[in-house]
Amino acid sequence: EKNKPYVGDVEPLDSLKQEYINGSQVFVQKIEKLQGQYGTMRRTRGDGNCFFRSFIYGYLEWLLVNQQEDECRRFLNCLQGWKQKLVDIGYEPIVFEDPLDMLLQQVQAILIGPGVEGGIDQQQLVENFREDVWSNTCVMLLRFITSAEIKRRLEHFEPFVVVSRTQ
Repeated sequence: EKNKPYVGDVEPLDSLKQEYINGSQVFVQKIEKLQGQYGTMRRTRGDGNCFFRSFIYGYLEWLLVNQQEDECRRFLNCLQGWKQKLVDIGYEPIVFEDPLDMLLQQVQAILIGPGVEGGIDQQQLVENFREDVWSNTCVMLLRFITSAEIKRRLEHFEPFVVVSRTQ
């Protein structure tokens, strides 16, 4: 796994189907259903951070490819709102400010668009997510936000999370 990139190249969904064609027919049927809506995929390294990495990469790529200006602005506002929420839950700003600024800058570059100074294209986005520090810093920020949201809404999440309480 360590030799695999954090975010892989685009490949056809058929390549995934071929991996299961002689195995689980349930998976094959589900892949065929996905092929009805999607033609390609990207693999992510299965390193325990794959959910966070694939989620944020997929979201940013969608924003970039589809030039979703309104959604970019909404996401920027959402991220900026997390500064105070993270402080309120007990995180020191020094822990999350740089990762948050990094992600904010990435979304702003997507808003500018490809081919424009200060903007970003799809290749640069992939390269960023393949770079160890950048990619893992982004994942770390998402883990902070997830943890903070669970703490903020503990009553909602408590049935799903084992909580150790010390007295």
